[in-house]
Parts: sequence; structure tokens; C-alpha cells
Amino acid sequence: MLAVAAGAIGTRAAVVTLNVKELEDEAVAHAQWRGQRVQSYALKVGLRSFARADLESVSVKYWYIGEDQQTRRKYVVFEGEQKVGVLARGSQTEIETEACQTKYSRKKNTNEGYITYVSLKSGIKIKGYVIRVYAGGELLATEASSRRYERAFPKLLAEYEREKAKKAEAEKNSKRPRKKRRKKDSEDR
Repeated sequence: MLAVAAGAIGTRAAVVTLNVKELEDEAVAHAQWRGQRVQSYALKVGLRSFARADLESVSVKYWYIGEDQQTRRKYVVFEGEQKVGVLARGSQTEIETEACQTKYSRKKNTNEGYITYVSLKSGIKIKGYVIRVYAGGELLATEASSRRYERAFPKLLAEYEREKAKKAEAEKNSKRPRKKRRKKDSEDR
């Protein structure tokens, strides 16, 4: 897939194209019962600039979007950022994003050859991605695995940021020193 966006860097307009390849590896985990899967997900991103000058401080931000197997709700599972320099005049620069691993199961119960519809699905499976390329604070290009994720991404990102802030606040509160309780001795009574 290719995504093109134009942005002004200095006085000239720079055009950056993205070429994204999904590197997905799904393996059956050694578990007590069949059906549990371990998914490893990464992206190989090719950046090509058609500007006359090299772009030295290009920031590639990426988010992996996962789906809860029970509720079918979408979440931002992982976010990352890489800084890279992009050469001028059509030279391609490739980066590989950090891999993310998730576990999920998709087992169905069977009863004498008939499939019962009691689903034991659990975990989160990565379904797609959103990539944004920035240079000098400006958005140069954006790419998503589907239009649905591209449209829903602002809402998903806001929800992810809220959850991240809640976790940071909870961690901060858990590190607060607590008052020590005096132990009552049975001899004092």
C-alpha cells in the first residue's frame, strides 16, 4: 500500500511515500489444551522521499491495533517510534519496526462431532496498524492497514492515552510510602 502526503519543510514541498509489509508469525503455543496461539507482529516500512534535500530527522510513529477475541472491541496494543534519515530524490530507506507478541485462543467445544457454540476465545489478536511520518513537527505521510482503522484511530488513540495515564497514576500512588501498622503484642494486653 502506498500513502502520499505533502508537507512544507522550509520553503520547498516534500513528498514522502510509504511502502508497508506486514511481518506476521503465528505459532501454536505449548499449552494444556489446543487452540492457544502466540502471534508475533512487526512491520517493514519503506520510506521514499522525492525532495531535493535529504530529510535528516524523520520520525516514524506506529501503532498496532488489536481485537479482543471475546468482545470484538478494538484496542491500541502497542506503540513505537523510530527516527531515521531519508535520502533525497527517490532513494528508499527501509526500517523494521519493533515486534510485539500477543497470546489468544480460539477454541470451540465439540460434542460428539457437533460443534457447540460455547466459545472459549480469549486474549487479543493484532489485526492491523497505523503509521504516521513526521518531520519538523509536520505530518508528511500516513498509512493504515484499512480505512476502518484510519477513521477510528483518533478515538482509539485517545482511549489508549487515557489508559496509559491511569496506569501511570496508579503506579505513582502505589509507590507512595505507607504508614506502618504497629503490631499488637499479646503480652501488652
